[in-house]
Amino acid sequence: MIPALAIVGYLAVHLGGYMLWWRHLGACKREGGIFAIHVASWFLLVGGAGAAALLGGRRDGLAVLILAAGLHGIYSLSFLELWALTHRSYSLAILDRIDAAGGGLLPSALEGLGEIGAVKRSVRSGSLRRLGLLAAGPEGDQLTWRGRAGARVLRGINWLGNGRPMN
Repeated sequence: MIPALAIVGYLAVHLGGYMLWWRHLGACKREGGIFAIHVASWFLLVGGAGAAALLGGRRDGLAVLILAAGLHGIYSLSFLELWALTHRSYSLAILDRIDAAGGGLLPSALEGLGEIGAVKRSVRSGSLRRLGLLAAGPEGDQLTWRGRAGARVLRGINWLGNGRPMN
C-alpha cells in the first residue's frame, strides 16, 4: 500500500509543479514542452520506483515498477488530452465570445472562428514537418516514408482497439 500512496503523492506534486510554476514557462505553453516534462517525469518516477523496489529487496518490486509506469501513463495521457482540448479550443472560443456578447449567441460573436482552425492546422502541419512526417510536395504537404510508417502504426493500434481500420 505504501508504494501506491508514494506514487500518487509524486503525481500530485508533479501536477502542483505544473499548476504553480511550469505552466508559466514559455516551453510549457507548447505541446512539445508539456510532453517533455511528462516524459522526464515518467523516467524519474519509474527509474526511482524501480531502483527503490528492486534494489531495496522488495519481493513485489516488479509489481511496484509496473504500477508506477501505469499510473504515470494514465496521468500523463489524461493531462495531455485535457491540455490539448483546452489549448486554442473551438468550444472555449465560442463560450468566451458568447460571454463577451452578454450571454446571447449573436452571429457576429462567431465571426473569425475559422481562423482558430487555420492556426491549429498550420501549427500541427509545422510540427509534423519538423518531425519529418510531412514534406512539401507539388500539391501541398505529403507524407514522408516516416509519416507513412507512423500512419500504419496508428492504423494498427486503432484496429487493435476497435477491430476495424481507420478511415
